[in-house]
Amino acid sequence: MRRALRILRWSVRLGLSDLGTVHTWRSWVFGWLTRVVAQVLFFGLSGLLAGGVADVRFMLIGSAAVIAVLEAMSIIVWAAADRHMGTAGLVVISPTGYFPAFAARGLYTVLTGTASSVVALAAGATILRVALSPAAILLAVPVIALGATSAYFFANAVAAIVVKAAGAHWFALNVSYLLIMICGGFVIPFDTLPYAVRTVMSAMPYTHALAALRAVLEPGMDLPLALAECGWEIAVTVAWAVVAKLVFDLAIRRERRLGGALLG
Repeated sequence: MRRALRILRWSVRLGLSDLGTVHTWRSWVFGWLTRVVAQVLFFGLSGLLAGGVADVRFMLIGSAAVIAVLEAMSIIVWAAADRHMGTAGLVVISPTGYFPAFAARGLYTVLTGTASSVVALAAGATILRVALSPAAILLAVPVIALGATSAYFFANAVAAIVVKAAGAHWFALNVSYLLIMICGGFVIPFDTLPYAVRTVMSAMPYTHALAALRAVLEPGMDLPLALAECGWEIAVTVAWAVVAKLVFDLAIRRERRLGGALLG
């Protein structure tokens, strides 16, 4: 157990090192954060054009929350990069197995995604003059982190499916992100979607966390509803983590049997 924890700790440190190759603090603050705040303002203003204050709040919360989904989805690209750089085989021989080491490496996307969402939410609320109390924003942080974690494990499952399909990782990332954003209640009221779509999306990541987030941030905070939805989201998160591990294990076994390129 101690050895496995040490490997996971080094995987997390490696992931943070990867983050350093993508962003400096300046590029993250003045590049990425500027971009996501602009996105939130765009959707918030579209809510103003469509209706009134309630629509602005709806679009603000949804567009800020979905940023964490986008960052979590980036793990799909890292899986493809491991294969193309020939480092996947080194991860496979880890005593923990491929999935735990790989998943630990990308956990930083949950942290950065949560931070981006919270900053965009606070900035958007200030600029658009949407009343959000500091206490509500603080309560929103763990809810956003839970949704981001759920989306992260879903992204791991997608990554395992498309890791060998040349050029498919960006397509899979964008389709997965847009599916969750459009059908998960982020920019379209969930109750207005067809029953079949709502049924499917109830098993998808972040749907319940978003309902909890709205319960926390809407006027008349409904904490019992938020806690119930978070409970469902935890169940969805565990389910997607299990699915991701199973799919990765199947892919690795198949590559070992066939001597495929995934292993080196």
